[in-house]
Amino acid sequence: MNIEKVILAVLAAFVCMSIQAQSLKFSPGKKSEVKLLWRGSRLDVSVNDNGHHKLSEFAFETDKRLHIKLEDFNFDGVGDFAVWHTDDGMGTYTIFRVFVYDTKKGIFIEYSPGCGDEFINLTIDKQNKILSSTYYEDNIPKQCVTKLPTKAANR
Repeated sequence: MNIEKVILAVLAAFVCMSIQAQSLKFSPGKKSEVKLLWRGSRLDVSVNDNGHHKLSEFAFETDKRLHIKLEDFNFDGVGDFAVWHTDDGMGTYTIFRVFVYDTKKGIFIEYSPGCGDEFINLTIDKQNKILSSTYYEDNIPKQCVTKLPTKAANR
């Protein structure tokens, strides 16, 4: 392999990594700022909260495009986020991972649904303060209702 091919391969890999690295900033509360930074299938979560800085890392195992949804998932008045993608099969349903901001610890905590392994086709019922999703039992779809703890009940 000649040196020109090696240089082109390294440059191509660098450009692909640069394109995949995307970021988003938001403020979950009055004194905090969050930066979400994608690095391929990894998400770095940087939180600056009242002068304190914390960094968390989350990995995702899918070839599908990842999306961010900013919302108050536990209805405590503080901003949270979810990462979602279509399923790895035919892409007929959406899979969510929900991250709730813990104001005491200054970090995001991932929550799972009350039933099933993941939030599938997640909907948010603000009036009743619940999350509704689908889970499967013996290949039969069922509704799962989840109520996440508010900040007073955070772990």
